[in-house]
Amino acid sequence: MKILTIFQENELGLLLQFFVESHFKAQVQTLKNNEEAIELLEQDPNSWNLIVCDYTNSAKTLVPLSLKRELKTQFLFRVSKAQVDAFNARTKQGFYFSDHHGLLTRLRELLSKDQIPERDSDYVQANSEFLIHVSPVQADIYAQLSNKKLVKILRAGQSFSKEDVDFFQNKKKIDRLWVSRDAVSLISDGVLEKFSPPESQMSRGESKSLPGSVPNEDPQPRAAIHQGQEASETISVVTSVQFDPSLSLEQETRQAIAAQLRVEAKITAELKEEAESKRRAEVEAQQKTEALARLKAEIQSRPPKARLATPEKKMLLDLDSMQKMIEVSGMTPAVQEVAKRNVTQVVQHVRKAPRLNDLLRHLQQSQESYLASHSMLLSFLSCAVATQMEWSSDTTYQKLVLSSFLHDVAIQNEDLARIKNLNQIAELDYKNDSKKTNEIFRIVRDHPLKGAELARTFHEVPPDVDLIIAQHHELPDGTGFPKGLTSTRIGPLSSIFIVVHDWVDFILERKVSGSDSMRDFSDSIHDFVAARKNSYSTGTFRKVLSCLDKIKV
Repeated sequence: MKILTIFQENELGLLLQFFVESHFKAQVQTLKNNEEAIELLEQDPNSWNLIVCDYTNSAKTLVPLSLKRELKTQFLFRVSKAQVDAFNARTKQGFYFSDHHGLLTRLRELLSKDQIPERDSDYVQANSEFLIHVSPVQADIYAQLSNKKLVKILRAGQSFSKEDVDFFQNKKKIDRLWVSRDAVSLISDGVLEKFSPPESQMSRGESKSLPGSVPNEDPQPRAAIHQGQEASETISVVTSVQFDPSLSLEQETRQAIAAQLRVEAKITAELKEEAESKRRAEVEAQQKTEALARLKAEIQSRPPKARLATPEKKMLLDLDSMQKMIEVSGMTPAVQEVAKRNVTQVVQHVRKAPRLNDLLRHLQQSQESYLASHSMLLSFLSCAVATQMEWSSDTTYQKLVLSSFLHDVAIQNEDLARIKNLNQIAELDYKNDSKKTNEIFRIVRDHPLKGAELARTFHEVPPDVDLIIAQHHELPDGTGFPKGLTSTRIGPLSSIFIVVHDWVDFILERKVSGSDSMRDFSDSIHDFVAARKNSYSTGTFRKVLSCLDKIKV
């Protein structure tokens, strides 16, 4: 269905376009004069199903053209109150409209009668120039960023100006904006109220079928060509359709009140949501403040450095505090400074070649979290392996230690941090809760990449740290995650980290089980190498595994 409108007042054509295209699967083109219409009809004469125009200005020009070209186009005329008698004298049957309300009512009847399908989308388009005529807008206005995304650019009650039209049409190349389907009636009612005041227009009850029409008798269009009439006096009209009685004043008032209540309810809901968001932010800030206070009190309650038994014990406590600070406040500058001090402390201790058996004994007796124990052991052992591979620069140590501290920073949950492959998730207690399982699956699968992203926020972070963290769950045969990389695509330092990460889990699992074989590191090295000989048999991984037997414990 294609409709052509010809009105000097652009707002009427734009209203018609908005109304039709928001309700029906039809196209509307708006013109301002007959000359443009004649040129368009000459070029494409049979493409228009309906022409809506003024009776006075268009009848003697467009109707003869339609008759001459034998077009099937139907006409719907706007007739003022002063023109009604002259229109009736010339026309034996047909319809007219006299105001905006009558036009919209008549169009709905005609399109429904012709069985034009209605639109069923949640949002409908609105010409940006049309919005000037309904300013201030009675509904939220959206612009389309992509096929699946709309962004709100104007709130209900705000004004829309010519400058806004210029901005969207010329700068952003956006001619059509969007409103929700629920808001269409609000905008249409606003136009009717603005342009059809009762005191200056015919009452809505006067928009009716003309004498001679027979409502509901013939569903097909009736020709209005009569023998003996001159072409210039012949009026082509639309089919006879029953015209519903107009609304009473009481009904109009009720509708206006209902529309206003809808707008107020929408604004109230938005204000309530803003207040709730502010309240949630305040609660989160308060919880963070309280958590930091508890952490500070815990740190202050610890014994002074002079009373700490060993440097390993102090480093373990500092690492546990740092990881708790990250969980509470994120990667703040203060946390980054603490992390750098801890890295320097561990690297200096590694340079002194400490006995790893002493470190293991401290970890066995420690009450600190799994994350802290795991990270501390991982940092020392990865540096020990790097030494045997003759990669013993301070820069290499710093990369491995900082990666050890941050590799699980995006997970911060001891149960989930223990997961080594994604198949283990199905074995957890909530395995019957598919929604929870899917959520945990995404957290575990994505935590290496998110951890790498957080590591890049560090000021002056050493290169390769983000790569090590991103790859720490990959495996040489491609069965790891999150990307399923094979040994040829895994970095050399990442290879050290992956093997040692596996070894640390091997050690800590023995600690939990209370195995008698956990007398020293030597036992764990021999057993781990034997168990992983086939798993780490390619490239750098094979070299890393062979270096384990050379580590001094």
